[in-house]
Amino acid sequence: MVKFEKLNPSIPLTNPVGIPFYGEFITARWGYEALAVNQFMNNKYESQFYVFDKAMSKAKFKKDYWNVEVKGKLDNILNDLNKGSRSEDFNENLLLYTMNFKKKNF
Repeated sequence: MVKFEKLNPSIPLTNPVGIPFYGEFITARWGYEALAVNQFMNNKYESQFYVFDKAMSKAKFKKDYWNVEVKGKLDNILNDLNKGSRSEDFNENLLLYTMNFKKKNF
């Protein structure tokens, strides 16, 4: 496989650290990515584990990122209620927390 950053290093504006801007528009890259994802999800071996890997990935995201964000919003709501005043983000934070509580995404 040819690395996209080495597609044509003589063209200006290419960055050897990342993908050149013209590499983003090559449809072969999109096709290859689609084939790689399909092979990963649907091969006989990995298909047995894909559902569990997906659930573990979602749980890790919630633990590492989502939970921290929602907890921060809830802390802001509680601080506003304790102070007796509402910050600019109070209604937005309250709506976000209420929606997530209704969906039981905690």
